[in-house]
Amino acid sequence: MGSPSPGLHFILFPLMAPGHMIPMVDMAKILAQRDNTVTIFTTTVNANRFKPVIDRANHQNGFKIHVLELQLPLTEVGLPEGCENFDLLPSAALAVNLFAALMLLEQPAETMVRGLSLAPSCIISDNMFPWTTDVAQRLNIPRLVFYGPGCFPFVCTHVVASCSILDQIESDSEYFVLPGLPDQIEVTKPQASCWGRGKTKERIERFERAKEAQKGAFGIVVNSFMELEPKYVERFAMAEDKRVWCVGPVSLCNKSFEDIAERGNKAAKSELDCLKWLDSKEPRIGAEVPVPFGENDKFEVKVKREHIKRALKCSMDDGEEGMARRKQAKQLGEMAKKAMEKGGSSHFNMTSMIEAVVEELAKNSKS
Repeated sequence: MGSPSPGLHFILFPLMAPGHMIPMVDMAKILAQRDNTVTIFTTTVNANRFKPVIDRANHQNGFKIHVLELQLPLTEVGLPEGCENFDLLPSAALAVNLFAALMLLEQPAETMVRGLSLAPSCIISDNMFPWTTDVAQRLNIPRLVFYGPGCFPFVCTHVVASCSILDQIESDSEYFVLPGLPDQIEVTKPQASCWGRGKTKERIERFERAKEAQKGAFGIVVNSFMELEPKYVERFAMAEDKRVWCVGPVSLCNKSFEDIAERGNKAAKSELDCLKWLDSKEPRIGAEVPVPFGENDKFEVKVKREHIKRALKCSMDDGEEGMARRKQAKQLGEMAKKAMEKGGSSHFNMTSMIEAVVEELAKNSKS
């Protein structure tokens, strides 16, 4: 496969949460490595988190990555000033307010995109920005949906959303096998509920709107690599009826200590504070460790001692199974590096994705 024509302009909309923003910024750097222009749309607070990384990448490598700031209508949705990221919310219950603010960005974002001196070629956005599909269609350019966690959790989402298995499970502590997966995956009802549509009206509507918008997207870009989860990549593509490009792990684009150390926000707590907190929890660990799940629904999931012990034993003991797991982890690490290198699966998929965008643009220009 040849190298695609340079000079595309990608517009990125990362969700304002660390686990979504960090890989999207890495994605911007990978696109810029291929002589593309990238413009990241975010807010002031979030821009300050990753702008040093972008500035250094532009200076050292001659990248063309720009950051444009949108004004979040916080007061309109009842949020305090500065609450521009999900990790800054004083309460998890306010997540619905922040999502509401994101939905109000469609018009100002489109106005800014239309005002860019270099015409956009493609929008790459988080699935929680469903309105970017409409913006892309009005601009006559493709929209790609970016998934940071990989294909596995979204295949599980399809399973939970398309069957009634949760209605059949009464106990919150009972483990059951999710049906229709390539592997035998055991979960509890609260854990599986995190993959579902949710119970609140807001979450159900948000889930359905994102799902509907994804139908109009050109394709899906995933921060994963084919060798890690080939069966789930295939299932994901079939479930969505879309082309899926695995282009990760995008974090491997960071080579210098500075780039690795500055990914994301600086820790709110020092290492000493974290150790003190862990020490205070020592008497509880070994009995039950409460793990919160969900966004608005508060599932008090209990991870029992025997489950932790069993998981640690499987991966850390000196037996045959533990050694096999560690060997597999090491092999997957090497596969991940090779996938990102020239000639690797993720490198190939990135080229394929860019070429597909070029072809779609040519097709749209004739219509």
